[in-house]
Amino acid sequence: MRVLAAVLREFNKPFNIEEFDIGDPSPNDVVVRVRAEGICGRDLVIWKGGFRNLKPP
Repeated sequence: MRVLAAVLREFNKPFNIEEFDIGDPSPNDVVVRVRAEGICGRDLVIWKGGFRNLKPP
């Protein structure tokens, strides 16, 4: 199964939209269609470089 993800490669730069192969779902997995998404406040702090010990991606 191919999915899209917003990946932070550099602080204060736009997120890269990248495609990943996550394999096929198992019989106990649930597949959902995403119609909208958001970003949490902590993600914005990380994007601005607010956690010095974190290294992208």
